[in-house]
Amino acid sequence: MRRFRLILLSVVAATLAACAELPSPDTSPATLPPATEFAGIVARLAPVVQDTCESTGIARNCKIRLYVAQTEEGEVNAFQSVDGFGRPFVIVTPQLLDAAQSPDEVALVLAHEAAHHILGHLSRQQEDAVFGATLLGAAAEADGATREQIREARKIGAFVGARTFSQEYELEADALGALMVRDAGYDALKGAQFFYRIPDPGQHALNTHPSNAQRRAVVQRALRNGQRPAT
Repeated sequence: MRRFRLILLSVVAATLAACAELPSPDTSPATLPPATEFAGIVARLAPVVQDTCESTGIARNCKIRLYVAQTEEGEVNAFQSVDGFGRPFVIVTPQLLDAAQSPDEVALVLAHEAAHHILGHLSRQQEDAVFGATLLGAAAEADGATREQIREARKIGAFVGARTFSQEYELEADALGALMVRDAGYDALKGAQFFYRIPDPGQHALNTHPSNAQRRAVVQRALRNGQRPAT
């Protein structure tokens, strides 16, 4: 039982340390692209995204919709998911469009999020969470934990499991996103300038995203090698 408590304490401590590393973003003046450019970016990028998705052969539905939509939080954000009918979509917020300094940056963000769907990251992350929950829950049960402690262990296991390969998935999406942006006629290196202005998550293992320096390096390497991430 003592060993199990030590496992929980070490995981929680690592998680709290990950939450502490949020440097302030650069607030230097920017020349903002008008939101009306978004439709033009989508028109150039969407066919490349669909072709890449179909040729990769992982996702069943490759008709990925690219949207601008406001979220309740009203913050700079972009994300990929599927709706209740299993249709994939990517959303960027108006605040992100305002923060972008070029169409290339907007294109790279969209392509990065679409790459998560193309590479099956959402389902893979769910599998990672289930594996972590099962593993830590079984360890707690074998250690004689109570039902409530086992339930808490499963929650922590799911949390850690979902983050185990999260940074790897982000870098894969950066690499494939860069290639799609290039194929759509945008400058992915210019798009990667966005990584200089967002908060850097640092190097902690439980961060959901890798450091911004790693992300820029992956974009450069993908463009140099011209190779898609191994899946």
